[in-house]
Amino acid sequence: MTEQLKTLMDREADRDFAVVDLDAITAAGDRTVRRRRVATGVAGVAALAVVVTGAALLGGDGDRRTDFVDTPFRTDVPMWTEGSTLHLPDGTVDLGVPVVTLVRTSAGIVFQGEDNGIYRYSGSDPVRIGTVSGGEDEMDLPGLVGDADGTLVGWVDDSGSKPAFVVYDVGTGAEERYDEHTDAAMKGGEIPDVAFFMAIDGHTAYWLDRRGTVATDLETGAVRVLGGPDAPTYVVDAESGLSLHWAEDEAGGDLGTDVVDSGGNVVLGWRDAGSLGTLSPDGGWGAGLERATVVDIGSGEQHPIETGYDGDAVGYDWLDGDTLMVVGEVDDDDEIVLLQCEVPTGGCSDVSTLQLTGSRVALPAPSLLGVVSFGGEESEFSESSEIAVESSASAEPDE
Repeated sequence: MTEQLKTLMDREADRDFAVVDLDAITAAGDRTVRRRRVATGVAGVAALAVVVTGAALLGGDGDRRTDFVDTPFRTDVPMWTEGSTLHLPDGTVDLGVPVVTLVRTSAGIVFQGEDNGIYRYSGSDPVRIGTVSGGEDEMDLPGLVGDADGTLVGWVDDSGSKPAFVVYDVGTGAEERYDEHTDAAMKGGEIPDVAFFMAIDGHTAYWLDRRGTVATDLETGAVRVLGGPDAPTYVVDAESGLSLHWAEDEAGGDLGTDVVDSGGNVVLGWRDAGSLGTLSPDGGWGAGLERATVVDIGSGEQHPIETGYDGDAVGYDWLDGDTLMVVGEVDDDDEIVLLQCEVPTGGCSDVSTLQLTGSRVALPAPSLLGVVSFGGEESEFSESSEIAVESSASAEPDE
């Protein structure tokens, strides 16, 4: 399929920072994702925070841990994992299993472990809630999607006779499974012959089954077919009724992303949008896939983000409607910097600088670009900086 999606799914563990190439997700034969030095992301997705003033982001050996028993776990703060360690503004938490990818919701975070388990964490002990296919060092496709400002997450469980799309409510623990339009041949195959969960937005889930790419209303059961099985549509992200659809020319060449509303109307075409990877929670902004920039969805106006660093950078997660987390390259190929940036002014403050010489590092990302995972075996933090963040959402701890 397209070159950008092929690159993301390449088996090579690229040691240098590279902005995301979405094209790899459709690649026949290149559908496996290994650990990468790729800091990319999406809407996810959406990152995370407490009403914190001057709270230091701690790295290192994790000697300090936050006790969440009496304190609601907040998900609107900058966070990431390094191996099995979850890093938060006021401490670290051992999640018990090395993390491959994670998403946040308003009721807690959900992550995929290297043991192929799906876990939820809302402030107390992590709870295993499901299983996905894949191995310790690879995933066939992004295994986990979520809604940062809702409570739903989704994944594909192919442990049975045929794959099932699983939708789990982190707030209530309720689970629904959908396998009416899959079959045994969609287990571990290649697009379009594989069950693929692309995104979830409120009560709308986007996935690929035998009908093609569909948008399913999880409350009413109504289904919209976005692209048939022979020409599936790749939904990069979805927020507030808008979705990002990858656009190609007739020869399969990359064009960019169209912003599409729930009625199937293109509200901002790829010529104006460029290549976007993630939408803000209110759908007002899109973050670029290839450089640190945001696009006003209403007008198409582009606003560059001044990171203060010379290296490549890309927005990967929204804290709220106008606060974007950005990951950037610094002078050392084994370092990246996480920044918190305001939109549209583009002003950024450093959150932390990470060394990529050790454990797998994962950043929150809620949809198709959920494969935000990179690093080696024993990474460490070279520095931390103080941040002041206002919260936009909260979550209660597990009972």
